[in-house]
Amino acid sequence: MDGSRGRVAVALAMAFALRAPQVDAQPSGGPTSPSGAAAVPTSSSKAAAGPASPPGAAAAAAAPASAPSMPAASADDSPERRAEARFQQASEAFDRGRVDEACLAFAESLRLVATLGTLLNLALCHEKQGKTATAWGEFTQAAAWAGDAKQWDRRDFAHQHVARLERSLSRIQLSLSSGAEPAAITIDGQPVAVTRVALPVFLDPGNHEIVATAAGRRDFVTTVSLRADADAQIVAIPPLEPLRIASPPAHDSAAAPQDRRPPLGWIVGGAGLVAIVTGVGFGVDALAKTGDLGPSCGNRCGHGPAQVAEAVSIASLSAGAAALAAGVWLVAAPRRSMPSALAHWAPRITPRGAGVDFTGSW
Repeated sequence: MDGSRGRVAVALAMAFALRAPQVDAQPSGGPTSPSGAAAVPTSSSKAAAGPASPPGAAAAAAAPASAPSMPAASADDSPERRAEARFQQASEAFDRGRVDEACLAFAESLRLVATLGTLLNLALCHEKQGKTATAWGEFTQAAAWAGDAKQWDRRDFAHQHVARLERSLSRIQLSLSSGAEPAAITIDGQPVAVTRVALPVFLDPGNHEIVATAAGRRDFVTTVSLRADADAQIVAIPPLEPLRIASPPAHDSAAAPQDRRPPLGWIVGGAGLVAIVTGVGFGVDALAKTGDLGPSCGNRCGHGPAQVAEAVSIASLSAGAAALAAGVWLVAAPRRSMPSALAHWAPRITPRGAGVDFTGSW
């Protein structure tokens, strides 16, 4: 009879071991509050239980070391098993003082399988890191989760840490200057609703980048360095400067006529000098032909060639003087944007006389 009772007790003990949660329960020597508070309370409630060991895990642990190894089951690579492994790694790292490594492992375990116990341990780890705002937010979330699951010991544990962290939270206050209407504000890349800029923003101690943007405006970027122990700073956001869009180089088109004006002036002036020289030549020729006729010829002699030379001389001198004056003006006048100037001249000979046609535009 006593032997039967003993076998029943052993069977019950093994059944309890198979059902007991491992990841969510606080490991022996696991993380504790940096202020010396008790470890995360454990709970037997299935609502808070973390990834449980697969059936047969306890028996496998108790088997002799010489037992043949069995092929790994497909459940060994399940999210629950990986979350359990990361939780154990985080606990070991925390015990050895590798807090940063522990926080990363706790966060990975929580990402794989979200459990209340893992969230509380991650909050404790962030509190140990000095990330007061992050830990405060995680403890606040854990307190609400524990209340919904009716795990009052864990809810009270989270509330105690929330109350203690609130006294040391660092914060910034955004202040929009008159006329500042940013379309978006971000803190460390996280958007902040413009309607909530008047509320304090709780942040971990350290450097934080604040960016305000708006369409057609230059971004406002500043960095704020928050100290620990309830540091509070006001960040003023000024009116955003409008973007200066470079206008097309319109002066290039005006530069071409200005650069062409001196050469054109010299050309017109040179043409005028040529016309003057031509007029002088025709004038001399006209005088020579008139002198060759002599005074005795009177009206009986023909004066046609002399009259033609005289007319060409007068026209060339007139056109040359005008062209020379225009050339001097084009060279010496102040430069300003103007259309391209054009000038044309050509001698003209008719039965009634001769002349020079001069046309131009400037």
